[in-house]
Amino acid sequence: MVFSSISFLFLFLPLVLLVYHGVFFLSVHLGRPSALSFRLSNAFLLFVSLIFYFWGERLLVFLFIRR
Repeated sequence: MVFSSISFLFLFLPLVLLVYHGVFFLSVHLGRPSALSFRLSNAFLLFVSLIFYFWGERLLVFLFIRR
């Protein structure tokens, strides 16, 4: 999958942005930020980045995890 593909632009990216802002930064928008929400949001972005790379090239994910 590349950044300009239809599946990335209209499926993957909107879903990730919706979950990222809707779930992890709801407390920030309500005025109660916590360190845990920032750590979980970073872990979520790492996980979806690995999914994105796995979707395109499976070998690269194993190289990223190994390093």
